[in-house]
Amino acid sequence: MTSRTFACETMQERLTARLSGALTPAEMSELESHLAGCETCTAEAALVAQLWDGLAAPGEGVPSQRMRARFDAALAVERDRPENAPLAFHGHGGASSESASDRSQAPTLAARPAPFRRFLPLAAMLLLGLGLGYLTFSRQGDDVALLRREVGDLHTMVALSLLEKASVSERLQGVAYSRDAAVSLDFGNLRGEGRREEESRPDSTASRAAPAAEREQIVAALFARLLEDPNVNVRLAALEALRPLAARDDRRSEFVAAVARQDSPLVALSLIDLLLESGTAAARHDLEQLLANDQLDPVVRGYLRDRLGRSA
Repeated sequence: MTSRTFACETMQERLTARLSGALTPAEMSELESHLAGCETCTAEAALVAQLWDGLAAPGEGVPSQRMRARFDAALAVERDRPENAPLAFHGHGGASSESASDRSQAPTLAARPAPFRRFLPLAAMLLLGLGLGYLTFSRQGDDVALLRREVGDLHTMVALSLLEKASVSERLQGVAYSRDAAVSLDFGNLRGEGRREEESRPDSTASRAAPAAEREQIVAALFARLLEDPNVNVRLAALEALRPLAARDDRRSEFVAAVARQDSPLVALSLIDLLLESGTAAARHDLEQLLANDQLDPVVRGYLRDRLGRSA
């Protein structure tokens, strides 16, 4: 390996650290000087900055024109149905055993005031419209759920494929796609008791089974990049994508274990900061227990002890 290649690899590892503000002034100056004379690293820096910004700003879904067309078609079908014709109200005779005095005392439809009869067709149309609206929007809800599922499947497939590529740039794109897929699958938004209650509902088990499996695939792939990727920028990007899970009790142990397994001090320090920022006493307790680990990097141990002291 030439000295220039080694310098490029060293500087590329600082690109994400620069975006997160983790570089010292001396390291920042050295990086800027290198970028001024290296086109390859300059291009890599631009791509990393673009993907980093993309991770922080997931887009919101917008209903498509095709969905609007489906709604209009469903509405037209409902309007043309024979059973949806205006209701006709007809009088009917009483039972033969009913006495004449009872019939004379009971108010009939014909005996009601004229204004009341005038509003009957309007009331019938209102009831018909409510029923039609319920049926139409129920079908529209099914279309939206299907569309979300299709988008989620596509994002998951693309993300998992890119995360296995040999190119650093493609793996970074895979992390970005993972974040997009996470948003479409409500990644990190179902927490604690609320999550268990929703998944325990009879009508939600089947509808959420597949998205839950896709979430687990994405989480496993991101943790694999966090622990094993040869490029520190990809590891830091994966950590940022996993940030919504850091405060969850069922995921905290995975983040703590990742601190001990990290061979990159920069990523280990970022993990420590993320766990302490979650603000949970359980995370602090787990990190305190980590100080007794003999395999922990001395630099990481010193930083952890200092951070625990400052956040006490």
